[in-house]
Amino acid sequence: MSNKTNIKQSISAGNGNVQIGQVILCGSATRARCPTPPAPAKERMTIEQRAELTHIALQIELAEEGAVDAGTVWKALCNHLNGRGLEDVRDNTELSHEQYWAARSYLDGWLSCARGESLPRTGMIREIMRMWGIRGGLRYSTLALCEHRFGKRTLAGLTEWQLRAALWVTVADWRASFLPTSE
Repeated sequence: MSNKTNIKQSISAGNGNVQIGQVILCGSATRARCPTPPAPAKERMTIEQRAELTHIALQIELAEEGAVDAGTVWKALCNHLNGRGLEDVRDNTELSHEQYWAARSYLDGWLSCARGESLPRTGMIREIMRMWGIRGGLRYSTLALCEHRFGKRTLAGLTEWQLRAALWVTVADWRASFLPTSE
């Protein structure tokens, strides 16, 4: 008797964790079609989860050494969540389970980058694109570096070490973009 297993997965950004959302086993002996999986329960973010996100945002503020404040972090997070920010929901606790983990992954990646921790290839690209999304002018300088220094026009075309160099030059430009300009 063979079983068919359908597994719904979501990859957490930054550290490659896999969450198993639902497992459905259907016996082939019954020769019946698998029923469609039930809709997931509407899990909502708890106050504790909200506190975790706030704590990470404050850690980012510290790790960024004054370059950004927690308000900038929350605004970027809200944009990342496609405009459904924490202020847009009742009691500030109604992010779904998936939105919570998307927010957590986004903030964890940002924190790792701000601390200078090693990131996987996809994490480096994600963090460069995060910085581009907040400070649009960084895109041109990063791509100019890639083209002039490495002869590549996309981040995906870079080797691991070239991508690390592009990330850290972008981080330096990112930090400089928040410094007050001298008149």
